[in-house]
Amino acid sequence: MPSSQSANLILASLNLWSKVLVGDGFKRVFGNKSILYETDKSTHSLLRKLVGTSMTPTELSRAVPSIQAAANSQVDKMLQGSSVEGNSSIVEMESVCNAFTLDVAWRQILGLDLKNQKEIDEFHMYTKQWLDGLTDPRLMLPFLPGARFIKPVLAKKYLLEKVEQRLSTLDELGTSDGSSLGAIYFATDNDNGVRLTREQVIDNALILIVAGSETSASTLTMAISLLGRHKDVWTKIKDEQAAVISKFGTNLSKDILDHEMPYLEAVIKETLRLAPVPAMEFRKMGKTSVIDGKQIPKNYFVASSIRSTHEEDPATYMADGSHMDPIRGFKPQRWLSDGSGADEGLQIPSEWMPWGIGLRRCVGERLAMTEMKTFLATLARRVDFDLPADEDERVFKFKSKTFMAKPKDKAKIIPRSAPLIPSTTQS
Repeated sequence: MPSSQSANLILASLNLWSKVLVGDGFKRVFGNKSILYETDKSTHSLLRKLVGTSMTPTELSRAVPSIQAAANSQVDKMLQGSSVEGNSSIVEMESVCNAFTLDVAWRQILGLDLKNQKEIDEFHMYTKQWLDGLTDPRLMLPFLPGARFIKPVLAKKYLLEKVEQRLSTLDELGTSDGSSLGAIYFATDNDNGVRLTREQVIDNALILIVAGSETSASTLTMAISLLGRHKDVWTKIKDEQAAVISKFGTNLSKDILDHEMPYLEAVIKETLRLAPVPAMEFRKMGKTSVIDGKQIPKNYFVASSIRSTHEEDPATYMADGSHMDPIRGFKPQRWLSDGSGADEGLQIPSEWMPWGIGLRRCVGERLAMTEMKTFLATLARRVDFDLPADEDERVFKFKSKTFMAKPKDKAKIIPRSAPLIPSTTQS
């Protein structure tokens, strides 16, 4: 065990780092009344309960048509000008995935009524500038002269105006409009009749954009880049979608997404295993414990790395590191319950926490999974693609200095129209 002096230094360092992560700069941009920064246990519990009303199966079922419309809209733009025979245009799927999740943000999370492409582009621009605050080092400073003039802060003012306008409309309606914002605004704790304050509603609706946009867009970008290097996996996704269409038609539903696409879900889970949020989970020890022969005293702060947890998972670990390699380690079949993964000597991961764990687990997880399944299902139903000729399928390079893992090439593909059904019947 370290000396008392060094132990105190370690504890002080962790305390300082935890304060940096939840410093005033970040609270100013991402809301000090959001579930992300709430430290009071009872208030945090109330927020999880009421914000969670927007993530129920019923609410997400209402959301699927809007999400599917957003997915089809982006695929339309991606294929604009192409024919069934295809074309040679290179598309950066990072931009497409970002645009899709931002469309979901205004359509479903906030329920905005944007009238034209100019308004949509404006929303995309300001929301992207706001999300860029996640990696803005200036927000870590305890005092920043002129902070109100930096882009993430200015962008938040735009979002606040839009949300306030929508809340005024909800006041007139007197009921939820099917959006996540609407569900949160009218959510009531049945135990005591408490509703969230207006500030809590706004801050937590905006935090859902972080969960439903940045995380989802990055994971989708990674997935498409991986699928371009594993065409056999992409073929299986398309085959699964063909079977779903044959059985249920073209319209998606929450039930179909959850129960009829096990292979697609396995692809998303495997992507999240290989490329989770490169963050740490901070916790304070509730009691003195011994872990791996090391004593950790009560009230000490500990930090667990999500990626390291995946790397060291005994169920998937390979001494040569191949289990975390995007080329050699991408094995969606490891997640399937039909035994196909076990036949190859693969095990289902025993340590998997891309959404965090415990009471601080991402509250927007179910929305993000619904988004990602809907987009990849829509893409598979309408598109086939190749990697650009200069892209080596055997090599995968990660982008540096990003909030989440992303491919360095921005997931460039050459798409072509390849509908599983006639294009006139697409939803």
